[in-house]
Amino acid sequence: MIRKSIRADPDVPDEVEAAETWLSINRDALTYVDEIGCGCCSRVWRMEGPADVLATTPPIVSRFWDPDWDTE
Repeated sequence: MIRKSIRADPDVPDEVEAAETWLSINRDALTYVDEIGCGCCSRVWRMEGPADVLATTPPIVSRFWDPDWDTE
């Protein structure tokens, strides 16, 4: 298992849609999901799960790195 974060800007609908769609499809394969962003200026999800699943996060939301959480 690895840990990874994704971030979506609420003012960019394509980012929010990409994150929410990916999560709705893959949530059951993850061992942990927590949304920690404030929601007004950013939506951040911390996730833990198989590397092959987390490798499929959409590039538009995958450029965020949380040094306190991410392991890859």
